[in-house]
Amino acid sequence: MQSGKLTEALETAEQDKNVCLSWLLNALPIPDYQEETEATVTHAQIQQLLNPTTCAIYWHLSDAALTTFIIKSDELLSPEDCYSKSPDEFEAWVKDWNQQYADYQDKSKKKAKKKNHLWRAEMPRKFASLKEILQIANIEQQLKSNGITNLILIPHRDLHRFPIHALFSSEFVITYLPSAQFGLDLKHRLNSPTAANTANTANTANIANTANIVGEWNSRLHRHSRADAG
Repeated sequence: MQSGKLTEALETAEQDKNVCLSWLLNALPIPDYQEETEATVTHAQIQQLLNPTTCAIYWHLSDAALTTFIIKSDELLSPEDCYSKSPDEFEAWVKDWNQQYADYQDKSKKKAKKKNHLWRAEMPRKFASLKEILQIANIEQQLKSNGITNLILIPHRDLHRFPIHALFSSEFVITYLPSAQFGLDLKHRLNSPTAANTANTANTANIANTANIVGEWNSRLHRHSRADAG
C-alpha cells in the first residue's frame, strides 16, 4: 500500500476513534463525515506529539482488520510502519478472557478458589499470546533500530482494557492517549500563553478536565467490559 493510502487510513481511523469518544463521553465535538478532510486530525498533526526518540503506536480495530501504525516524528508512513491482520484471533482471545474473568468474578466462588482460579493461573500465558497477536516483537525490533526510547500508545476498543505497556520491554518509557486529538488538545492547553501563569485557575481546570476525561474513558470501558463478560 502506498504512503498516501496508509495516511488516509490512519486519518480515517482517528476520525472514527473521536466519534466513539464523543459518543461515550461527550468530550469532543462529533466530526461531520460530510465536512472537508482538513477538519480531520492529519498524520502531520499527530507528528507534532513526537520527536526523534518518541513515536506513537496507534491501533485500529474493525470488523475487517486489526491494524497497527508505527508513527515517527519525521517520516511518511510506509508499509514497514503498518501491520494489518484479521481481527479473528484477537476477538477469540478477548472472548476467552471475558469468560474466564466472569467466572472468576462469580460471587459464589470462595476466596481460596479464586486465588487458584484459572483466570489468574493462565494470565502469563494469556498475555504472552496477546503479545504475539499484536506482533510486539516485530514492532520493538523496528523501534530499537530507529533509536526510539519513548512510546505513546493509542489503543482502540477492547485494547484499552489491557496493560499493553507490560508487553513491551522495560527499556521504553510509555504513556497512553485515548486518541491523537486528546494529545493535541492537551499540548495546546499546556503551550498556550495562559499555561505559563500557574495561577490561572481556568487553564488549570481545563488541563485537569482533559485528564479526568482520559480517566473516565478508561473507567467506562472497564464497566462495559464487565457487563459484556457477564
